[in-house]
Amino acid sequence: MAVAYKNKSIAEQNSVDLAWDLLMDNTFVDLRQVSYATEADFKRTRQLIINSSVMATDIMDKQFGAFRNARCEKAFSEGFADIRCNESIDYAVDR
Repeated sequence: MAVAYKNKSIAEQNSVDLAWDLLMDNTFVDLRQVSYATEADFKRTRQLIINSSVMATDIMDKQFGAFRNARCEKAFSEGFADIRCNESIDYAVDR
């Protein structure tokens, strides 16, 4: 798995892959239809799932943590003092 995920956030990326495969199952066709209608929506939905639910749990990668925090501070620098940037993430897993 380390090779497949380039030794970055291995457990988290594996969790994303397992969850995504489950979402792609025919059982969830109705959920997918209401989640996205276009290819752009599809890509954005995947990115949101990755960024906000699974990859945010990778607290071991210090370099990535610093990058994540800097991106968050930049994104929310105007008027969003209540947002805790060290709990958000800007990372995507490519399959």
